Amino acid sequence: MLSVANMKRAIPAHLRRALENRDEKCVVPGCDVAQGLENDHYQIDFMSDGPTELWNLCRLCRWHHYMKTHCGYAITGGPGSWEWQAPLSEKNPVLTS
Repeated sequence: MLSVANMKRAIPAHLRRALENRDEKCVVPGCDVAQGLENDHYQIDFMSDGPTELWNLCRLCRWHHYMKTHCGYAITGGPGSWEWQAPLSEKNPVLTS
């Protein structure tokens, strides 16, 4: 028996429009990039079976998406109260003498 899985991250058109209307620019506080935004599963990651639903999506510029995906940063909160979280290693740097 052969199983076929679809791993596409496609967002239905109606949901994409709602997301674009809600997040007109990168949601990271202080970032005003509005071109080339990437859709991100921010609460429950796509690879962890995070649902493709508006409450679990946000739009990030390419730089912030890279930092979240590969450098341990996180976006928390939600519309009107977004917070950009540095990785623990940057919040509590090791002091050397």
